[in-house]
Amino acid sequence: MEFDQEALIRSIEVSPPGKYMLLLGAGASASSGIPTAQQCVWEWKREIYLSGNPLISPDLFLDVALPSVQQRVQRWLDQQGKFPPAADRTEYSFYIEYAYPKAEDRRTYFEKRFLGAIPEIGYQLLALLQNSSIFQWAWTTNFDGLVRQARKPHHTRPLKEIGLDTSFRLQDMKEADACAYLIYLHGDYRYDPLNNTTDETRELDDALRKCLVEEIKRRPLIVIGYGAYDESVMSAIGSAFQEKGNSGEIYWSVLRGAEIPSRVTALLEKAEANGYQARIVETEGFDDFMIRLARFICRQGQESTLFRRPCSEKMAPSGQLNPAEKRLYCSAHDYR
Repeated sequence: MEFDQEALIRSIEVSPPGKYMLLLGAGASASSGIPTAQQCVWEWKREIYLSGNPLISPDLFLDVALPSVQQRVQRWLDQQGKFPPAADRTEYSFYIEYAYPKAEDRRTYFEKRFLGAIPEIGYQLLALLQNSSIFQWAWTTNFDGLVRQARKPHHTRPLKEIGLDTSFRLQDMKEADACAYLIYLHGDYRYDPLNNTTDETRELDDALRKCLVEEIKRRPLIVIGYGAYDESVMSAIGSAFQEKGNSGEIYWSVLRGAEIPSRVTALLEKAEANGYQARIVETEGFDDFMIRLARFICRQGQESTLFRRPCSEKMAPSGQLNPAEKRLYCSAHDYR
């Protein structure tokens, strides 16, 4: 039986509050001005290339998304004989450590990249749904803090943030807690040492890993915007489905028409073989999914009025929405 985006939305709506939990990756933050993991990799490659070729004009390499720029940089890297091949799954952790060997410099890099980032509509609607108890658990590999920033003054449900230096708070969690949880798997750049190099991302904090595995066995997990690059998170998710069972569920969101990473396919096949529900769910991205979900759930009560207002002229920053996306965006944007 087909289980698509709309089926997942209907399931969330009919389920008890807080049943589903989210795992957010860098792709969820892209529309908010935060670079994706791949964008970061190309920026680091460019910096390594330019610092190694001081006579070349940096102006020629301003846009790392251009194929011509990527080809020139990658060709030079390949010639050096000490960098991983293009698209290797270790690229992220390798290049950030090579570009910035000092942990302090890595933190500064992310602080600069997050400066001025504003939570887009997907995060604002997630804050709404957290406040309404639709989601209690949100795990993230991001450092950006956009989930917290998206909260509004009238959001009265407490948000308990847990990072590498505060994992002890997991011991105090109770099933009946009224608060929502936001757990930074690789650290919160404001307080924690960040995990992003090969050694740092090989293993999660013991308490975070144990809690993640236990909760995956108890609650359906929706993965969105996550590229499956780091060993620690993928290992933890995989271990939750290693043994035979019948209660776990995982729904891995991918952009419609995008190639599915082989590692994700293998994980889902393993989970399904062991008796768990494991599905690929194609979406148009995090923002689009959250708009569709919020519109479907908030059909009654005070929040329903947010989706009945006329559309103003303010559109998404990208300005690249198709007509269907415009209708969805307009129906939700006044929530800002």
